[in-house]
Amino acid sequence: MKNMNYIFVLLVLLSLQSISVKSEEQAIRRKITVTGTSDVKIIPDIIYFHVGVENWNKNLTEAKRLNDKRIRDLISITKKYNIADKNIQTSSLNLSPTYKNYKEDKIKGYQVLNNVSIELTNIAVFDSLMEEFIDAGLNNIYGIEFKSSESIKHRSEARKLAVRAARNKAEEMAGELGMKVGKAIEISEIPINSSGYGYLKFASNSVMDETDGENLKKESTAQGGEIRVQARVQITFELE
Repeated sequence: MKNMNYIFVLLVLLSLQSISVKSEEQAIRRKITVTGTSDVKIIPDIIYFHVGVENWNKNLTEAKRLNDKRIRDLISITKKYNIADKNIQTSSLNLSPTYKNYKEDKIKGYQVLNNVSIELTNIAVFDSLMEEFIDAGLNNIYGIEFKSSESIKHRSEARKLAVRAARNKAEEMAGELGMKVGKAIEISEIPINSSGYGYLKFASNSVMDETDGENLKKESTAQGGEIRVQARVQITFELE
């Protein structure tokens, strides 16, 4: 019985020693942590923009009627350009009284503002579309956003390139020390401010008069250029 107890204790001690050795090996495991960044440039094929119609009248009903007519005219124009209903959305409708001055509560009239968000998948027709919008009574134009219909695909490509960049960096650094890069033991993506969208600011919540509208028709050519999709990763590799 005593011999059995002795053997049991010995086995426990050997097991603890093995665990201790493994822990020490893990503690001194050689490794390298690097980051990798990629920057993919793509040509946008979608424009997302916001337009609005604003009217003022002494009579609220009349102000809204005029506004509704202009909005219907704008939507009618989108049909001419084969813009699908799902890509047109009324984003806001505001009705507010205006006063003679800030000291008086007497109402001077009513201002009605209706905004519409549009997704245009044919960038080539943007300028002619805007010209017709302005002729139909459009008097508010907001920021324009350039996007890609394959943004998910390009973001995935950017991640892969970032991983390759990280490994290349690790191999370059390790090679200078006569070491080799082994398997990856930890990987994470670092958030980066890259939406894959490009922006163009036409006007910021501003109302145009007729002169503004004519100038805009002459100067509003929108060039999407290239938009950037970026990715950054951090990877820890074993060193051999």
